[in-house]
Amino acid sequence: MLSIPFGELIKAIAGIAIPTVKNKFQRNEAVIKLLKQFNLEPDHPPSYFSGVYAYTLVEYGIGKPKPFLQLFQEEAITRAFRNAFDHNNLLNLLSEVDDFVEAYALGDEVKSLGIDIKREIAAFYIVFLEIAKRTRNPADTLMSQQIEAIQDKLESLPTLEGIRTEMARLLAQDYPVLPSGVNNDNLEPQQLWSKISEQISSTDKFYVLPLEIKKADIKLPGRKKMLPEYPLGTRIRCYIQLEQPSYVILLSKFTSGDILCVCPSSLVFKNYHQKGEFVCPDPKHDECPYFELDGNLGIEEWIAITSSQKPIINWLPQDDSELSEQDPMELSSLELNDLLNYVKNEECEVMGFKYKITA
Repeated sequence: MLSIPFGELIKAIAGIAIPTVKNKFQRNEAVIKLLKQFNLEPDHPPSYFSGVYAYTLVEYGIGKPKPFLQLFQEEAITRAFRNAFDHNNLLNLLSEVDDFVEAYALGDEVKSLGIDIKREIAAFYIVFLEIAKRTRNPADTLMSQQIEAIQDKLESLPTLEGIRTEMARLLAQDYPVLPSGVNNDNLEPQQLWSKISEQISSTDKFYVLPLEIKKADIKLPGRKKMLPEYPLGTRIRCYIQLEQPSYVILLSKFTSGDILCVCPSSLVFKNYHQKGEFVCPDPKHDECPYFELDGNLGIEEWIAITSSQKPIINWLPQDDSELSEQDPMELSSLELNDLLNYVKNEECEVMGFKYKITA
């Protein structure tokens, strides 16, 4: 899926000239130009949360003050919006926005604008709902002119109460949510692992290698034809060639069938990693600078998930300060279902590696 840099997107939206905003034809042209600039199709919104979120920022955000737009790139606001959307609960979203505005300096900037913050958040939510609705019907071409009619109606609703009434009307219709709430909790962990593995799109940027293999030898001979074989006791590390700054989720399925989330955890020192080589465990780790293969013989599998946007998954550590106390976590069907929904519906890259443990 497409990786969308929200900071750059908001900067571009805020840079649209005010006269263009007031002229409807020029505004529509600006919307289409911005969507194309960030590889979003003007006629068809993407069918995953972050894509619809970005599409809504363009459609609704042109003409809005930059500090207000910056709210939407804050991880706490994005998570609150995602949770509100999943549960159709606007009140919780408004409450969390209130808490953020009161607690952070950016909130002071937004308050100084003199706008009705709750009304603006609710209006943004309505545009999001309308765009999300069209992701389920590719035949329903979504041009800026169609959203313009929604914008005009919102302008005629100056109060939060009016916005809530309009939202109730929309939700009473056949409103299809984004396909992220699929519940596969009844599946066994290994079945969910297989479903996550189906999303693997790359195998040439992620390696699990013995310490003895030099970086110059990182492309293992014949990897596509046969599994590498590592004897018991081999010391290994995981390597990912990151093409952009990214958040990393690293999963391992042992020969026993147990599944662990190895990263983010105390084995690395930060959540967000710069472009270049990512290594786990961190070679500078005092207690665990590498993994040593033990246990049963057989196939061991790894999955790496990378994204330029912080994953909105509640059980993952969110701040670097939490990592030191986070051991690798054994995953149940509940957590694996969250990960399956994430890789199917958010912009991320899923990579895989497997090898055979021998005597």
